[in-house]
This record gives sequence, structure tokens and C-alpha cells, in this order.
Amino acid sequence: ILAQDHATEFPTSGKHLPFPFHDRTMMDIFDILMWENKPLTGAALGGANALFLAVVFLDLSLTPFLCKVGVLAIFLGLVGKFAHLTESVEAPTEIVPKESMEKLADHLALAVNTAAEKMASTVMWKSNGRTLKALVALEVLRRVSAFVSLTFMAWLVVNSIFVVPFIMEKKWDLIAEKIQPLQTKAQAMFDKIPKYTDIKDLKAE
Repeated sequence: ILAQDHATEFPTSGKHLPFPFHDRTMMDIFDILMWENKPLTGAALGGANALFLAVVFLDLSLTPFLCKVGVLAIFLGLVGKFAHLTESVEAPTEIVPKESMEKLADHLALAVNTAAEKMASTVMWKSNGRTLKALVALEVLRRVSAFVSLTFMAWLVVNSIFVVPFIMEKKWDLIAEKIQPLQTKAQAMFDKIPKYTDIKDLKAE
């Protein structure tokens, strides 16, 4: 309900993606993920991968590195001050609009509440199918985690954020055409599985 109150019309370029777009900030994020601004998206993706490579292969510690970057920025600001380069430059008073933060907080609250509700219903077996899927997923994750690095998973997730939405948007018709028959077959297989409600005694009760 909260999302419906604030949601606006989807942009044409994102008609297949179930994301709400509320303001310029959300649209900018969407444009980056959808490669609408290729130089900016390339810079963001390249920076993320460069940081990953530095952390993994150069044994970079983020905290000291960020501290050094901060000291360098302060030093460059001091140089600019003495060179009279910063006199005409004003510090930004509002990087993120207050309205955007309020909407972001609404979305975070909605996401947390929805996740908590799903988790509670799964743990309490409100939906047998969902609970069984969760058990299988947890068991698979437990076994796979011994062979897959969390750092690699983080790298994969970050790169997927830049790739998956773009592919889904550009190739949605083809993806839907390939997935629909598989979904129909899977649903037919699930329908053949006997349910506890099929037992006559339980039906009589």
C-alpha cells in the first residue's frame, strides 16, 4: 500500500522492470544501471572492479586507504586555498534532497517489513512450499559456501547489478519466450505431486 501511494508511472525504458521511480535521484540510479549514460556507468563499474582487484590482489585495507584519500583531499584543498582556487567554489549544502531520503526510508521500511513477514511465515510453515524451498536453499548454500569465496560472491553481485537489469530490459521478449514453456512444464510437474489435502480422511475433517 505504501509503495502504491508514492509510486508513479514507469519510464518507457524500464517498462519490464518492477522498480518504482519517484524522483530525479531514482531516475539517475536507473539510468546508470541501464547504461543510459555509458561513460558514467562504465566509470562506476570500472571503479568497483578496480577496488575489488586492489582489495583481493594487492591486499588493500579499505580503512587506511580511505583515510589516506581523505588526507590527500584535505591537502589538495589547502593548496587550492593558497592558490586562490577555492574562493569561487561553494560547498554543497544539500547533496541528497530531504524528500528523496524520506522516500528512501519509506522503501527501506517497506522492504524490511515485507522481509520480516516472509521470514516469519516461512519459519512457522504458513506456506509448506516456501518453507521447503527455504530448507533446500539453505542446505545448498551451506554446502556451496565451503567452495565459493564470499569476496567472489560480492564481486559477482556487484557486476550482476550492472548487467542483469540491462539484459532483462533489452532481451525481455526473448527471455519470456524461453522461460514460459519451462514454467508451464514445472507447474505441470508440481500439479502431479500428491498433496496432503488429497487424503479422503483429511477432506472429511
